[in-house]
Amino acid sequence: MEGPAGGRQPARAARRGWTAFARNTNEVRPYGALGMCTPEEVYEPSARKFPEQVPEPEYPGYMLVRSVRRKGHFRWKNDYVFLSESALSLLLAQAG
Repeated sequence: MEGPAGGRQPARAARRGWTAFARNTNEVRPYGALGMCTPEEVYEPSARKFPEQVPEPEYPGYMLVRSVRRKGHFRWKNDYVFLSESALSLLLAQAG
C-alpha cells in the first residue's frame, strides 16, 4: 500500500500503530468485565471445528434470490442498487 506521495511509509506507520493498539488491547490492558484479566489471559480456543468449506445457503422457492455483482450492486426492479463492494458474489434473498 502506497502513501499519497507514492512511498510506503504512511502504510507501514499505520500498520505499526495498529499492531501496538491490538497488542495493548489484547495483551496489556485488563478489563473489569474479565475480572481484571486481559483477553489473552482468558481466551480459550473453540472446541468446534470450522468446516473446510462453508455450504451455500439454501432458500425456499418462494424467495427472490439475487447475487451481488460488480462494484457491489444487485439488480432490483429493473435498476441497480448499491449494497457494498465487500459483498461481491454474495446471494441476497427476499420473500416475494
